[in-house]
Amino acid sequence: MNSVWAREDWVWKAENDTFYRILWTHKFINAQLAPCLSVVNSYPIFKYHVSLINVRSHSNMIEDKREEISLKERQFYLDKALAFAKECRLVINSAISIGLKVTSKPDKSLVTTADIEAEKLFRKKAAETFPDFGVIGEEMGASNPAADFQWIIDPIDGSSELANGMPLYGTIIALHYKGQPLIGVIDHPAFNSCCYGAYGLGTFCDGKRVILNDFETETFDGTERVATATRSNFMRYGDEAQIFDTLVQAHPNIRIYLCCYIHTCAITGAVDAAVEWNVRIWDIAATQLLIEEAGGKYQSVRQTEQPGVGTVYCAVFGKPKLVSEIVELLKL
Repeated sequence: MNSVWAREDWVWKAENDTFYRILWTHKFINAQLAPCLSVVNSYPIFKYHVSLINVRSHSNMIEDKREEISLKERQFYLDKALAFAKECRLVINSAISIGLKVTSKPDKSLVTTADIEAEKLFRKKAAETFPDFGVIGEEMGASNPAADFQWIIDPIDGSSELANGMPLYGTIIALHYKGQPLIGVIDHPAFNSCCYGAYGLGTFCDGKRVILNDFETETFDGTERVATATRSNFMRYGDEAQIFDTLVQAHPNIRIYLCCYIHTCAITGAVDAAVEWNVRIWDIAATQLLIEEAGGKYQSVRQTEQPGVGTVYCAVFGKPKLVSEIVELLKL
């Protein structure tokens, strides 16, 4: 029988000033009594298994501004984000069925009618429900940038994929509070699939809890699955092709995706780690939250200001040991 989620708790160990986030699961094992830890009581019928999902320092949790938001509020915001994503999916599918109109932006990236209509809808719904919140969107810029709460949306991440009939595109919706990710949603209309989560509430994909199991080893043999964007992304604001080449040489079992599908794969463990390079805030607004709530590691390695563009981000995320190895490999 598969393990079933029972509950999760935070346990603080004073000796190292650290909170351990513990997921409790149980499995039917014919009334065997076998405690897994001294702090775990065993009961007839069930054996309890303990998985450490996140480890956070006590001091960091106290300083984390997201702790100001109650669990009930976080769940409410997540529910609203999921509702917004569902409505955006309907708009996107409708635009596809009618027939997409595709145009090019000044940077030569594509934008479709689905992008525009989905972001319009999102902004309308967000303004009706949260009039005091800010919104940052790829297609229509920022509104109320001084607000503590900021909705961030990429209505179609992967517009080129959508325009060319590839189903890897998705909608990214995030809610940040005082600069920190609170809610994250990545919805894939073509797959009828959605990953979502909230700070302290875990990550889920299509209703199932996502838990990233780390590697046991800190050395890798090239069979690990690493995903990244195209070589051109590494040359977007200067020639950094050697970073791409170094990554591929060390991890030849590479996957190349140029949209949020790379993030979903890293979140769910379909790939072991991912490297994003020279992307905007709406491209990665949900990723850190979803990776960390699944027990993975997200490491921002660089933020730079590009004239006429704004802030661009580089990050490595996925299973913790492999993320650390890649960061060290690339000397980031």
